[in-house]
Amino acid sequence: MAGMHPVEFFAESIMNPNAVIDPDAKEKGYLEEDGKSKMSDYNDILTVKQVADLAAYLTSLKGQEHKTQ
Repeated sequence: MAGMHPVEFFAESIMNPNAVIDPDAKEKGYLEEDGKSKMSDYNDILTVKQVADLAAYLTSLKGQEHKTQ
């Protein structure tokens, strides 16, 4: 996903998982019964700096292949 979205998308998704919902999220099992994301928000856990760092890290992963063991 890193190559598909800017860093701001990841930051917003971490802080507000319901900001953008994938149209196929229900079929993929990503939504609760009420239509909201199953992902918790991290507002009470992460600082703004930590969110920025995490979003930057996720963005840096673009172009890397997923390796399974």
